[in-house]
Parts: sequence; structure tokens; C-alpha cells
Amino acid sequence: MSNSQEMRRIMTLMEAPSATQELGMDFDKFESLLMRLTADEAREWQDHAQKGYTDRPAAPNTGSFVSRGYGMIEPKYNIDISAGYQGMFTRRYVALLQIGSNISLEIRKEIINDFKIALADKTGFDPEQSTVAETDDGVRLHFDTVSGTAWGGVGVWKE
Repeated sequence: MSNSQEMRRIMTLMEAPSATQELGMDFDKFESLLMRLTADEAREWQDHAQKGYTDRPAAPNTGSFVSRGYGMIEPKYNIDISAGYQGMFTRRYVALLQIGSNISLEIRKEIINDFKIALADKTGFDPEQSTVAETDDGVRLHFDTVSGTAWGGVGVWKE
């Protein structure tokens, strides 16, 4: 196979829509399970949380600009998050585990991985298989992460 054929095959695979997981439950039941697991995950990782915030030098002029970083690990429910270039659209997260940017990168990765495992175990929505799922009553859900200067997170938003 030539390089161009291989590249075409890779591009086709990348453009293919990911399979939608069928959850086998209605949205209300999924939402209840998701909210409970998000609160459980926040409690489980609370030892790594920090109170307050820190300011650190930021671009474009590190001599005069600062960015704020938080150390929280908190569950948030039905929260709107701006996305896209300059916040051109908003996503409504059913549940989001908010993780402050002062939490070390290694711990943040562990929290996200733990959240994925709990999501699959407790709701049947396995982000490793597909980041899109649908409830029996037709609600489409998406697993996603959020990143920002002050905080980020992991959660599920609905269309």
C-alpha cells in the first residue's frame, strides 16, 4: 500500500462517526446515577483539593499579567460551559467534576481515568468505546473534558 493510500485510509477512519452506545435506561435514571457518581468522585479525591487560589505570571507579559489557578475538586450540575473559538457555542453539562488547575497534572489524569471507569461501571456509558451515548428516550449524551487556565474538568453534556 502506498503512503497516499495509507493516508487516505487513516483519514477515512478519522472521519467515520463513532458508534453511539445504547444505555438501556431513560435519561432521568442516567442523570440520577451520573450525579451520584460525580459527587462520589469529588469526595474520593478531596484529599488532593486545596482551598483558595494562587496567581501566577501569564502571557503575553509575565511581568504584569497573572492568571489565577484554583485547587478545588467539586461536582457541578446542569452547568453551561462556553466552547469553541472565543466561546462561540455553549454546552450544557448534566454533571461535571470540576478540577482546579493547581492540582498536579498526574493527579488530574488519575481523576479523569477514575471518572471514566466509574461512569462505565455505574451507568454503562464507556468512554473508551465511544464518547457518545443515547438513552432509551432518545437523549444523546457526550463524554468530554474541559480545560482552562483556572480550572478544568470531566463530565457528560447533552445535546
